[in-house]
Amino acid sequence: MEGKTRQWHQYTIYLPAIMKRSNHLYRAYDNQAERMVAIKVSPNLRQGANEARVMRSYRTHPNLPKYYDLIYERNLAHIVMEFVAGVRLNYPKGGPKRSPELAVAISLQILKGLRHLHDKGILHYDIAHHNILINGDDPKTVKIVDFGGSLRKRRHHHWRSNRAGGTVNFRPPEQRWAPTTLYANADLYSVARLCYWLMKRSLPKRDEKIVLDDPVLQRILRKGMANEPDKRFQSAQQFMATLERW
Repeated sequence: MEGKTRQWHQYTIYLPAIMKRSNHLYRAYDNQAERMVAIKVSPNLRQGANEARVMRSYRTHPNLPKYYDLIYERNLAHIVMEFVAGVRLNYPKGGPKRSPELAVAISLQILKGLRHLHDKGILHYDIAHHNILINGDDPKTVKIVDFGGSLRKRRHHHWRSNRAGGTVNFRPPEQRWAPTTLYANADLYSVARLCYWLMKRSLPKRDEKIVLDDPVLQRILRKGMANEPDKRFQSAQQFMATLERW
């Protein structure tokens, strides 16, 4: 029933869960720290531990939720993090079509978060509409979420993955295979696809060239979602600078 609560450790948890997928997400109040939090409950202990490590390592950034704690109980990983008001970009039922200006403004905030992640040696590995939160369609409220599958850099200039990953319609071609070597432009490819999706609420086929009314923005996004990694933007900063000039 809506409005019920239960006590767990130092937290008052509000029921029911605000999100139910493979993981459950609850809104809660931390009675010791006196703040609202979100508690993500994962049955996959390894994935939960990886997400917690990633969140600890990126520390704080306006476009990323703050990490507070990790608690193991009853074969479940409970990640306690900042409560972020807002909804996923594809809510409700795919979300509304956005203007080019709003789509670019949202994409710029995602790129700011990714620039920070990449600088910390983290590849998100699954940038898609359901992994971005926004409140009232205000770009300043954009938060990147869900780091359970994220990769941490093992070598100086690239990431290595032994599993395919990412959301099918947003991931770059190289993420379909494993093992694979990845660079920052893998996440950037997904941002270009997402920017296009925000305007059209649909996505082109892999080898289909996108068509937009604005030829400059069309050229930018075509570069961003090039199938060949070396033809894309090579850093979040480079992609941001190009969109900002637009």
